[in-house]
Amino acid sequence: MDGTTGATQSRMKHAHNTKSFDMMFNMNLWSVLWLAIALSTGEAYDFALFAERNPHVLYNIIIFGLSSALGQVSKIISQTCGYYFSINTHGVRILQTIHI
Repeated sequence: MDGTTGATQSRMKHAHNTKSFDMMFNMNLWSVLWLAIALSTGEAYDFALFAERNPHVLYNIIIFGLSSALGQVSKIISQTCGYYFSINTHGVRILQTIHI
């Protein structure tokens, strides 16, 4: 999914001159809206029961969220600052693989 999102955002950036952080904000805003719709269907209660039975899941979710945030920021930095910072993107992906 990351490859599709990155390619789509690159096309939008070049075609419409959008700012990287604006795209990241809007992508996260839409994610929150879809999450709110999903939670309103009763999934929140089921997830709470699941998390109570499997407490390690919350740690994994937090690590995944932090890794994703670092990945988004490092991707933007690598697009604007060149190949020097692309090493950060690969490091974050390795961390995501190790923790998940």
